[in-house]
Amino acid sequence: ESTINASRARGTSTTMSYFRRAVTTGAACLGNLHSLRQHRPVLSSFPLSAPSPLSRHLFAPSPFPSFAPARRFHDVTPVPSLALNHLRPNPGAKKKKKRVGRGRGGGRGGTSTRGHGGQGQRGSIKVGFEGGQTPLFRRLPKKGKLRNGHGSIYYETVNLEKIQSFVDQGRIDASVPVTMRVLHDVGICKTIKDGVKLLAKNGDALKTPLHFVVSRSSVGAAKAILRTGGSLTLAHYNRLGIRVLLKREKWERERRAIPRHARPPPKMA
Repeated sequence: ESTINASRARGTSTTMSYFRRAVTTGAACLGNLHSLRQHRPVLSSFPLSAPSPLSRHLFAPSPFPSFAPARRFHDVTPVPSLALNHLRPNPGAKKKKKRVGRGRGGGRGGTSTRGHGGQGQRGSIKVGFEGGQTPLFRRLPKKGKLRNGHGSIYYETVNLEKIQSFVDQGRIDASVPVTMRVLHDVGICKTIKDGVKLLAKNGDALKTPLHFVVSRSSVGAAKAILRTGGSLTLAHYNRLGIRVLLKREKWERERRAIPRHARPPPKMA
């Protein structure tokens, strides 16, 4: 009987050592030692042999504070996680590719939705091609703004109200002529291609007599300038002359010859 009891004790000790090893391995994989502490009353009910260092470590009091009791499943609010594999395009942002020529079962087989023979099935047609006759863009004459905007003139528009506000702020000196260079330097005109045109929006706001040298002006703006005692001079500049006017120091720094002032065309004279 003593031999049987000893063998039973050894078998029980071996079984419990395997059980402890499995529990320890599972806890290491899950990374949650707190869940193992909940099984301590169950393990302590077995007739264990002398406590091993592993059992002392496993069933020792936890140095971490106790966790709050878990709530019910429907009370737990899921926290969305942000990762690259969770990114999705907006619904309807992507459409499936139109697969043609994959047999009659796909619905787009045979002629691949191009029809039976002809120019449209063999390749793309150039924009503006009219089957061999003279296209419309060649039938129209090369004059005015009908073709690619050739001959178009773009004036930068400025209102007198804005100029008066800059004078009140001290950003424009009323004692010197207001040229396109002055309007460009103070920031009223950002880009000047062919010149500057004055407009009379809220022209009554102009109170200071100013002397303007610009390319164009409306009738209302001219009347408002002359009513305050100022003057208006319309000067013609081509694009090269405007570049020289705005950045004259570039020509002087590079010691280049200053271009002569361009003459206005006969229609504008």
